[in-house]
Amino acid sequence: MTALVKYDAARRALAEARDVDEVKDIRDKAEALRLYAKQKNDIELEKWTAEIKLRAQRKIGEISRGLEKGKGQGRGQVLPTGGKYKKDTLKAAGVSTSAANRCEEIAEIPEQLFDTYIEKKTKANHPVSAKEVVQMTGKPMRRDKKLDKIRAKNKPLPTGIGPFNVIYADPPWTYEHGMMSQSRHFENNYPTETTAMIAGIAVGKITADDCILFLWTTSPKLEEAFDVIGAWGFKYQTSAVWIKPSIGMGYWFRQQHEHLLLATKGKMPAPIEADRPASVIEAPRKKHSQKPTSILDMIDRAYPNLPKIELFARSTRGGWDSWGNEA
Repeated sequence: MTALVKYDAARRALAEARDVDEVKDIRDKAEALRLYAKQKNDIELEKWTAEIKLRAQRKIGEISRGLEKGKGQGRGQVLPTGGKYKKDTLKAAGVSTSAANRCEEIAEIPEQLFDTYIEKKTKANHPVSAKEVVQMTGKPMRRDKKLDKIRAKNKPLPTGIGPFNVIYADPPWTYEHGMMSQSRHFENNYPTETTAMIAGIAVGKITADDCILFLWTTSPKLEEAFDVIGAWGFKYQTSAVWIKPSIGMGYWFRQQHEHLLLATKGKMPAPIEADRPASVIEAPRKKHSQKPTSILDMIDRAYPNLPKIELFARSTRGGWDSWGNEA
């Protein structure tokens, strides 16, 4: 019996299987054969058994998702819904919760992406891997779903607040160029927004006639930051630079600094001389995008009694209003 015949027979058996235990049996047999092939250094056998195992995992994921929605394992069968029924069914078939979750991750990958991955690995003469296919195709999808949920928390600026004399903002700028790998992309850490979306926020409705803006930006986004300043009704005045002790990512230059732009509207006075900090701020990196707290301390000293708000806030601060999906 040739390897191709065995492969075709396994694909047919997998296509006809309807129950979790049936598919798991195919997966287990494929895994046993794969380990044997790897031991014997039989790359052809290892490749097709690894593929059958991966396809079986995908089908377990499809069935697992269906169990929670009340879709039966048999043809036309309607079963109870709910997490307990699903968990009990999978447990009876010998599939752990963690294994089912991984199978569901594989099942969520669009069929075209899934098949393209297998085709590329086959051409490269390498066995497929569940971990690899999830990392290459599933992880970005999960990240996008997570970001969509975070964005859904965003609300328009509330009415009836303000007016504020101090605005502090750290916008989640979108970076178009590929200066970093997917695993280190900014959006792995928080959802970004286009400059047009940031500029379109109705900041003018909550600002006082006399107001000061502290706006964080990076070197690649300087020009767009000035557009945002104008769109929000402010006029640029000056800037400070945050110098970090270690080099970060970058396309032309590896970045080691960020810009804090200062803009005003009306007749907002400058801080008294004793409260004017140096334009160079040296502070260590913290969590992704978290800025030095010394800046907020400085603002509190300079304008202790004026109403203040932090936009795109990721935490709250006493004496400040906050607007953002994490504050």
